[in-house]
Amino acid sequence: MIETSSSHVGSSESEPSSSYLEGSQLASFTSIGKNSSNTSSHKVKDKLTILIINFQSVRNKRTELHNIISSCAPDIIIGSETHTDNDFHNAQFLPPNIPAEHKYQIFRKDRKELINKSGGGVTIMVRPDLPAEECLDLDSTCEIKWAKVRTSSNEAILIGAYYREPKSKIEALDELEKSLSKIQNDPSYRNMKIFLGGDFNLGDIEWEVGRPMVDARDKVHCDKILQISSYYSLEQINNRPTRQGRILDLLFTSHPSLIQR
Repeated sequence: MIETSSSHVGSSESEPSSSYLEGSQLASFTSIGKNSSNTSSHKVKDKLTILIINFQSVRNKRTELHNIISSCAPDIIIGSETHTDNDFHNAQFLPPNIPAEHKYQIFRKDRKELINKSGGGVTIMVRPDLPAEECLDLDSTCEIKWAKVRTSSNEAILIGAYYREPKSKIEALDELEKSLSKIQNDPSYRNMKIFLGGDFNLGDIEWEVGRPMVDARDKVHCDKILQISSYYSLEQINNRPTRQGRILDLLFTSHPSLIQR
């Protein structure tokens, strides 16, 4: 079972633990061949927890991130807007001298790998005892990162982290589609469960009916992500607003029937 939560991290390491989660939501995913459970303990082998975070820069927030890890115990973190570059090392994501179980594997794509511009960036963080590897062959020229994670029941799943900057050109979604087409066309990935999350900045979609709002901004982009999700049989399952009543942090999955809402 996988639980998923969506959050925005605050701007200061010194904020109290009650203030660093905004607009959180939970769901659960049940692995094949296992029974569901009502506990999120790592000892329950049929449950994984996915936490989706918009970091709004991970720099100088390692204590805050560690507090989230300690309190939520996520197995996987999908992060966007990391604002990292080559000068920021993986070891700087978290404080030194933390417990071994909190030393997550980190797979990331910095914006400056694409263009010479600050901001953006995505990451996938996986707890250290879960076998995981990045999938460089699924990359494209947008802010997307994929990792293959093997669950405790030895099932391989695909985790994707995506970020779309506000007012992006349509090419950002074209490149996402190109990445998904690589999954569809590769027999080694084709039958894996997919969990694709991140900040899409497309808050004017009525997901319960699958259409843009009447007064939608970026209507062409809203139509495009709806078309992508339909074509690749991905359902968006986050129904809680990120801020101002708009759902910006999205989570798509190829297996919505396994999600406990």
